[in-house]
Amino acid sequence: MTLIPEEIFKPSVRLPKLFSRSVAAHELQGPARLVNLHPSEAACIPAAAEKRRAEFSTGRACARLALADVGFADFPILMGERRSPVWPDALVGSITHADGYCGAVVARRDCYRGIGVDAERLNRLKPEAERLICTEEERVWLSKLEGDERILYATTLFSAKEAFYKCQFALTRGWLGFREVQVEFDGAQFEIRLIVPGKLPELDSEVYVGRFLVEENHVFTGIAIEA
Repeated sequence: MTLIPEEIFKPSVRLPKLFSRSVAAHELQGPARLVNLHPSEAACIPAAAEKRRAEFSTGRACARLALADVGFADFPILMGERRSPVWPDALVGSITHADGYCGAVVARRDCYRGIGVDAERLNRLKPEAERLICTEEERVWLSKLEGDERILYATTLFSAKEAFYKCQFALTRGWLGFREVQVEFDGAQFEIRLIVPGKLPELDSEVYVGRFLVEENHVFTGIAIEA
């Protein structure tokens, strides 16, 4: 089974702060590392370049450690639809990669029906990409911000949408575009509002609330749909 150097991967203190209920979380700060994969995991990326293999194996290592915390030791995490991780039936989980960071969270399905976590390096969203990611209302709001504040909120807005996509996909298995949701901020929380209610019937609310935090050069976002 996979050998994981425990001195490199650490239980995450920051990621559980993003959720209102208990989650298991592990992370690696620093560049992605090549870690031995379970054979069935390696079969998911047979021809991947070294960078992609390092990101994939680092994410799986974080996730397996989190799974072990809730009683699922040595569980191979395969790749499902749209390259999403396949978790044990009793659990939901999420993996995130960023430049200089990797982390994973898992929670019991009787607590959350879906969960999403995302990390992004600050300045991840360039101004020229905003028209692809943001609604018109979001672009107007960002245009009123300047300097570091604009960089922070543009990155966090992008990250919040990434986290929500992972969260809802665990429940719906459906596609939701960046401009089909709108983000608003309130302190350390963000609100996701569905612009096209009813597109994904499994989502029984038009509004979902998540949290974010900023540490060093990264922003972290998390959101969950309660059971």
